[in-house]
Amino acid sequence: MLELNKIICCDNLPFLKDLETNCIKICITSPPYNVGKNTVYKKNNLKYNNNSDYLDNYYEWLKPRLGEIIRVSKYTFFNIQMLSANKIAIIKLLSDYQNYFKDVIIWGKNGQPAMCKGVLNSCFEFIFIFDKETAYKRRFDDVDFRGTIPNLINFGKNSRNKYSKLHRAQFPESLPKFIIENFTKEGDLVFDPFVGLGSVLIAAKQMKRNFIGIDLDQEYCNIAEERLKNLTNL
Repeated sequence: MLELNKIICCDNLPFLKDLETNCIKICITSPPYNVGKNTVYKKNNLKYNNNSDYLDNYYEWLKPRLGEIIRVSKYTFFNIQMLSANKIAIIKLLSDYQNYFKDVIIWGKNGQPAMCKGVLNSCFEFIFIFDKETAYKRRFDDVDFRGTIPNLINFGKNSRNKYSKLHRAQFPESLPKFIIENFTKEGDLVFDPFVGLGSVLIAAKQMKRNFIGIDLDQEYCNIAEERLKNLTNL
């Protein structure tokens, strides 16, 4: 039986494999983007370099995790930015799970000027939505909105706070709040298997949803737990 409102420090793949199908209402997550600088995954022999082995390794690492996330969740909101190092892997993953691909949200941000000549400024990230039951239609059958929710959202840059040097790819909390508010109800279970510093879980707690978070890095888990404990006026 799942213990709710907890952060678990572990490899998420074995944990996911032990979960029952459809036990989670919604997963909101953002895996490592494969930029070659993620210290968490260097610790576990997944230090990527700019070559073909690196691309294949990332794809093989992420594919089973995404598959398990889709299996256990009614809806999966999967945030990722397409970069030179991961674009082939993302295209392959979308092909692998095409039967569960429901829709996409574009998260618009204030793009920073590209440092390299001839490179477009990156001003958005993808949020791919997967639904293994009704992916053949864009409609979400269990939501209340009609004509009011866009698939292009603008919440600016990722969060910047005292933890930014430790984790540079934080969600702004407004992003998971937007998803949770519109696609879940009070008491639903929100899941983040790449919890980082806990922005998804903080949004879930603030909106009176249950949550479970997983991360491989103990320091991240400790900070996320501290941030949750520091929430007030709930």
